[in-house]
Amino acid sequence: MWLSSKSRSKVHSFLTLFLCDRNYFFQFLLLKKKLWK
Repeated sequence: MWLSSKSRSKVHSFLTLFLCDRNYFFQFLLLKKKLWK
């Protein structure tokens, strides 16, 4: 299934946002663990 360049860039930006959000989420969890100790 080939996507058009516009939708492909949309998917790419969505994936980038998703990965960044996940990284922030993990950092948040680590911070929480440190604070709970």
